[in-house]
Formats: sequence, structure tokens, C-alpha cells
Amino acid sequence: FELYKGGDLVATKTTDSAGVALFDNLEPGNDYTLEETNLPEGWSTTLDATANITVTANQTTIVNVVNTPPTGSLQLEKVVLDAAGATLDPQPNVNFAVNVNNTGAGGSYNKNFNVNPSAGPKTIFDLPLGYTYTITEVSIPAGYEFVSISPSTVTPENETVQLVTITNKEKAGAMRIQKSIQNALPGDQNVDFTARLVGPNIDEQITFSVNNPYMIDGLKIGTYTVREINVPEGFERVSPEVETVTITADNIDTIQVVTIINRRPADDNGDDPVRGSLTVKKAFVGDVQASAADNAQFFTINVTGPRSFFNQRVSVNNSWFWSGLPLGEYTIEEVDVPAGYVLVSDAQTVTLTETQNHKTVTVENRIEPKPEPEPRPPVVIIEEPEPPAVEPPVLEEPEPEPEPEPEIVDEPELIIEVPVVPELPRTGGMTTLMSGLGALMAGAGALLLIRRNK
Repeated sequence: FELYKGGDLVATKTTDSAGVALFDNLEPGNDYTLEETNLPEGWSTTLDATANITVTANQTTIVNVVNTPPTGSLQLEKVVLDAAGATLDPQPNVNFAVNVNNTGAGGSYNKNFNVNPSAGPKTIFDLPLGYTYTITEVSIPAGYEFVSISPSTVTPENETVQLVTITNKEKAGAMRIQKSIQNALPGDQNVDFTARLVGPNIDEQITFSVNNPYMIDGLKIGTYTVREINVPEGFERVSPEVETVTITADNIDTIQVVTIINRRPADDNGDDPVRGSLTVKKAFVGDVQASAADNAQFFTINVTGPRSFFNQRVSVNNSWFWSGLPLGEYTIEEVDVPAGYVLVSDAQTVTLTETQNHKTVTVENRIEPKPEPEPRPPVVIIEEPEPPAVEPPVLEEPEPEPEPEPEIVDEPELIIEVPVVPELPRTGGMTTLMSGLGALMAGAGALLLIRRNK
């Protein structure tokens, strides 16, 4: 720190380990200024170098200076998609809670922020540098689901704002539109009805029946109407003409069910018509005992009358039953008798009346005897005796032939004649002999040396 009085430098001090710098022996006055020098890069100070400081005699004037380390900034951007994946415009006015922390990197920063997509990106300041921060979504409003955070970790830099995009999506609802028919006749379960489904993201004509309800998903939050159109002949509407369903954030996870009820009209006097029922059974007659396969064998029947049914299947194990039949006369006839069976019953006719509105008809067949299988020829097994064990022959090694005695050859004799050398005069005496021996020894020594060198 540099202390000035009237613009003149008075003294320079550095803070000690306790963070204190003491300027003493100062003259009283109100024209002192203090300036902090050599501030580390990125750090900030609360000291105003232009502010006058008053020094009073016999008193200590204290100036508190706060330094802040360099920090980074982070911008949280919230984007919400619709159920189909398109960006909503405008963005919804709802708060999403987002957590920013560096505890995983050894820091102590851990804060939650409300981010509203309709308000634009939210900027977070004063993030200590030198840490990696993790961004997570901790609270999602009803009706929305998490999609992604990009990037999910950031390392802030001084004087740099890093952007993090958090994406959510509207949840999609689902609806099942089903049919119920009162006073139904057999086969009414398969009659198709038509309706128009209209809502925030749909407007289409649909077809459904008792056995085939209409199922749809991907529906946005909002109100939907289901209007039945073109009611088939012979039916009248029981349900209101228009059914209304509202998908909300609270019920979006539940399939919304719409049941449209129709009925067969009443009699002319306004009473519900009396309906009958019919059961057709299968039985075997004759001397041949039915097997499990026979009892499971299906036979084909036709039922004709006020309501007709063709190519119906019946077996001993599975009888045929229909209820809600209009009263009147019905004929039951078996067709296409399977091979191995003979039809015994002729076509049978029954009448359903108000007092006898249920009838049971048994269609009988006879099982043709199955031919006895031809006896199989006896099987002759011929066992061949095992051949006697034969021991391998023992081979005797031949005795070695005696080696031939070496032939004695008379070698020629070599006779070397040594000529007689005339005796020379002894001029050297002992000296000559020693010289000869010396030469001989020198030859032997040279050879030894050569061999060692090898």
C-alpha cells in the first residue's frame, strides 16, 4: 500500500501475515489518500484511491480493505420442447430448479437457481475459478420431463461467460376410445363405429369397435372432444353426442378412457326386446371309444336364422354359445366333416320364443374304426461268433554272421639307404654343437609362440 499526503508519497507498506499494514508517526490532517498496488491479476479491491482519509492526533485510523479473488460467470439457458420434439414458441412460464456446485472438485460452492424459460437465460456471477462445476436439474414441474444438459460440467474462466443449455420436453398423454353396446346381438362386437377426435395437436376421423378400441398417444396437454358420427343402422346413441376429455399436467401419466355407449333399439312399445341364447354341443356315438385327440377335434357348423353364423367351430371340449339372439327359428347344420368321422345328426331346427329363449343342440358323429395295423415281420438277429484271438507270431532274431577275418597283405618293404657322409674336420668343436642346438630350440620356440597366437 502507498500512503499519500497532499499528493506526495509518505510511505509504502506491505501487509503482514495477519493482513495488517501499519503507518505510524503521521502528521494529523485530512488530506491523506491510500492506494493499493501490485494487486494480483483478476483480484478486485474495495479501496477507493481517491477518497480522503483523516488522521487525528493520538488516534489510530483504521481503513478496512476487502479483496476478492477472480471469479467466472455461468449462463443457464432453459429450452422446452413440445411432445413432438419441436421448440415451444412462446416458452412456458414455469420455474425449473437447477443446481450448480463444485463440491465434487473439492470446492464449497453449492446453490440452487430457479430458471424460467420464458424469462430467457439466467446469469450466475462470482464463481470461484480453478474448479469444475456440475450442473443438474433438481426439480421438474408436473407435465414436463428431462431431456438433456449440455454441457453438464464446466470450468469457468476469468471474464468469460460459459453457456449451459438445459432442455426439457412436455410429456405426452394417451387416450383410449372404446365402444359399449347394450342389447347387443352376436357379431355386434365387430361392428365399426366412427368418431372425430379434435384437440390441441390432432383433428382426425377414427374408427373403432367393441373388439377393437382406438388407442392414441403423443397428445399434448389440453382439451379434446370426441364426437360420434354416422351411427350404423340398427343402433342408437346412448352417450352424449360429444364427449370432452382434458389432459392436464397432473393426469398426463394416466391413459384417458372415453367410452361411447350405443344400443340396439327397443321394440315399438318401448320395451327392451327379449333375447335368446343357443348352445351347440358335439358328441360321439357308436362302439369306438373316443380318444383325447377325438375330443379336441374341431367340427364346422353353420347356424342360420334371424341372426346367422357361418363356419363356426365346435368340439367335445369346446361347445358353441351365443346370447342376445333375436327370437325366431334357427337351423344348425354340420358341414365339412373331417376324415375319419361320419355325421350322424341331420340338420336340426330349434325355435327361440319368449318363454323358451334358450336351446341346446347336440350334433353327433361316429368315429370310423381305424384298421388294425399289419403285424410286423419277426426280426431275426444273427449273432456271429467272435473270431478266436490270434497271438502275434514271435519273430526270432537271426544270429549275427561272424565277421570275416581281416586279410593279411604283405606290405612292401621300404629300404632307405643312408649314404655315408665323409667325416668333416672338427673346426667348431663344442661351439658348433651349441649353435646347432640353439637353432633347434629357436625353431621349437617360434612354433610354440605361433600356436599360442592361434
